[in-house]
Amino acid sequence: MTKRYWTITHGCWVAGVVLTAAGEAQAAPKLRYQNSQVGDVVLIGNTLGQECANGTPPPVVGTVGACGLSTDDSTPDLFWRSDSPQPGQATADLLTTAAQARSTAVLAIPPAAQITRAFVYWGATRSTAGTDPAVTLDRQGGFSVDLTADECFQSANNSYHCVADVTATVQDEGEGAYRMSGLEVAPLANVNNSNLFAGWWMAVFYDDSNGTLRNLALFDGLDPVSNGNPQNTMLSGFLVPNNGYTAKLGVVAFEGDNTLVGDQFLFNGTAITNAINPANNFFNGSRSTLGVATSVAGDLPQLTGTAQSMSGIDIDVVNVTANVMGGQTSAMIQGTSSGDTYYLAGFVTSISDYRPNFATSTKTVTDLNGGSALPGDVLEYELVAINTGNDVAINVVLTDPLPAQVTYVPGTLEITAGANTGMKTDAAADDQGEFAGGVVTFRLGTGADGSQGGSIPVGQSATMKFQVTINDDAMGTIENQATINAAGEQGAPPTDTPTDGNGGDMGAPSTDILIEECGDDSMCAMGTPICDTSKTPNKCVECVEDADCGALEPTCDPVDNACTCIASGDEVCDGADNDCNGEADEGFGAGDACSSGVGACAVDGVLVCDGLDSVKCDAEPGAPSDEVCDGLDNDCNGEADEGFGVGESCIVGVGECENEGVAFCDIDGLGCDGAPLPAGVEVCGDELDSDCDGANSNGCQCDEDSDCGASDSGQVCDASVCIAGCRGVGGNGCPSGEVCSSDDESVGVCQPEASSDTEDPTLPTTGLSETEGDTGGISDTDVNPSTPTASSVPTDGGSDSDSASNPSGNSGELDDEGFGCECNSNNSSGAPAGLALLTLLAAGRRRRRA
Repeated sequence: MTKRYWTITHGCWVAGVVLTAAGEAQAAPKLRYQNSQVGDVVLIGNTLGQECANGTPPPVVGTVGACGLSTDDSTPDLFWRSDSPQPGQATADLLTTAAQARSTAVLAIPPAAQITRAFVYWGATRSTAGTDPAVTLDRQGGFSVDLTADECFQSANNSYHCVADVTATVQDEGEGAYRMSGLEVAPLANVNNSNLFAGWWMAVFYDDSNGTLRNLALFDGLDPVSNGNPQNTMLSGFLVPNNGYTAKLGVVAFEGDNTLVGDQFLFNGTAITNAINPANNFFNGSRSTLGVATSVAGDLPQLTGTAQSMSGIDIDVVNVTANVMGGQTSAMIQGTSSGDTYYLAGFVTSISDYRPNFATSTKTVTDLNGGSALPGDVLEYELVAINTGNDVAINVVLTDPLPAQVTYVPGTLEITAGANTGMKTDAAADDQGEFAGGVVTFRLGTGADGSQGGSIPVGQSATMKFQVTINDDAMGTIENQATINAAGEQGAPPTDTPTDGNGGDMGAPSTDILIEECGDDSMCAMGTPICDTSKTPNKCVECVEDADCGALEPTCDPVDNACTCIASGDEVCDGADNDCNGEADEGFGAGDACSSGVGACAVDGVLVCDGLDSVKCDAEPGAPSDEVCDGLDNDCNGEADEGFGVGESCIVGVGECENEGVAFCDIDGLGCDGAPLPAGVEVCGDELDSDCDGANSNGCQCDEDSDCGASDSGQVCDASVCIAGCRGVGGNGCPSGEVCSSDDESVGVCQPEASSDTEDPTLPTTGLSETEGDTGGISDTDVNPSTPTASSVPTDGGSDSDSASNPSGNSGELDDEGFGCECNSNNSSGAPAGLALLTLLAAGRRRRRA
């Protein structure tokens, strides 16, 4: 028959065939991952079954129960269950089923190392042909992940083997215990079957700044190896240094028997052997590292790692340094057997490499417009290509195909650090930079020109920049990653290395920037006025919360960010349309006009909800002030102009023009709304102010003072005309309270009487009699013989018939004609003593003209 082989060339497979004497391999090993990096790889894993045959070492941690029947075969007889019956324990017994089976392995990496890739594998024998692509990876008391296989392999005897990339999970969870469960496995108990196995393993790659540059490669499959059916794989893509190098090989196989011999594993034609793995019984159910049995604290079950301890799975890391030489770039790996049958599941190579290394090269992006990345913004990319390898890089060329969402900004190519700094043209072949066909190209290093790249020594770098504009119709995430291609000065072939978009974090992803639809609300239009920054990307929406919606559609749907109305029952007063009838707060009057406060404090407003079943006016009353006479209720007590007599009776006009009205507030104070009567013609001696000028008989023709009024009228006849004035003697005098400025018969003026604190002793206080006839208008009835003061004064403007005009003596009236005011007295007990004295004094000083 034919035998397959695979050659790895720069990460690609080249297939070929050679003739063999056995049947064709059913799932030949293939390259899963390869990389040159400063770091290494570690293998962990465990079995899910316990072999009960003689010679099986007891577990370090774990309890094995009764094994049942048919325990003399070379395969597992019981299922293990880790963290049972308590965390940190493990049991294997007849009661544990395949569905309950689980085992644990512990991951440890060097301090400060960073995980770059991780792959987990699981394999078993089923009762029928097929695979199991779904399992669970978890940690006791920690994370739990349901895995789906990236690929599964099938082989003879209903066996299968699956793989899943768990880089993200292992990067997140880091070192510690990993537990596998959920595998589909044929029954183990009481079964006589030498082809059964169940187990799992994990390959974890890491960067280690304290390590050396190594070429790491992972192969997987499920190849049955038996007598006459070997499996060969050609490994390439590395360059072994001339000295100071090491090489390791990790091998994983299922169903290797310790009791059956003849199985070998060869590297470059030499069978590998050490203290744990004999040359003719390499696959013997062991777990070892460089010839030492591996038993890891925390594994459940924790096994010895010696031959037959792993019960159906081999996980061995062997030293193959002696099997390579300086300058070697490929190696043949071969599994053979002359007596045992096993399944070659996977192997990992870790070989010192001599080459330039640009794995730490970075690429960053800056939005020159600031804020969120929006259509029309200008992005600037900066790339740093640094050689961290152990050989000088030659013919270094960086290429960067631009994504469809951006447009290159002409004339922005620049080398900012390293060899050949300065701006570069966009044209080809004239300098170290160019832009053509949507690809930015920089030829880097010393000696670079318009056609080829130059050299970058170990530890040196080059930095570049260029700009692009985000297209107007661009959406989603702009993913951009450049590639650095370089060969080694000592012969390492040209290798592509992608730039790292996340700096010092794990992995080497593209440099991404999310195009946002909006940066803030100002960038959104009517209908979708809210910039929802919780979206990816930011998006203009109708609402993000209920407060963004109106009364008729008060609820914001969190799924489509649209306002809607969801009926919640009868309408209540809460500003929303509770019954979804197109009206909000109907029946409560909300929004109607209202007023708060009275008078000048009244403020207009509208009715608003006050609880769920009432409303109130939203206006706040103004502050009251002191009441003034202005027609307003200034102090807001419900009354206007109180205390000012508004509305009471009042008199307008003087003399015969007097008329009644009603008092009101005027701009100058209290006013009277009555109209004075029309003025007449003044008649001398009638004691009436007919022309309403405030003086009786003023301006009349006269012959003597008596024609002008009473003796106290304050008017005299002068040159046949009545004028205001008085005579000291021989004529009319002044009204009460005034004295004449004249002491004789000449005309004087009436003046206010000077006040005096000492009573004139010459004035009589009792027994007044009419000693001067009726000149003073005082009769003997005007004097109260029982008191020392006058009891009344004339009220008729000069009449000498006081008993007739004031028979009761308690309602006398003084006519103050000529003094500019109207004075009334209603003192029932008689006029004040001071007024009587002034009257007597005036009477004593008046003299009638003969």
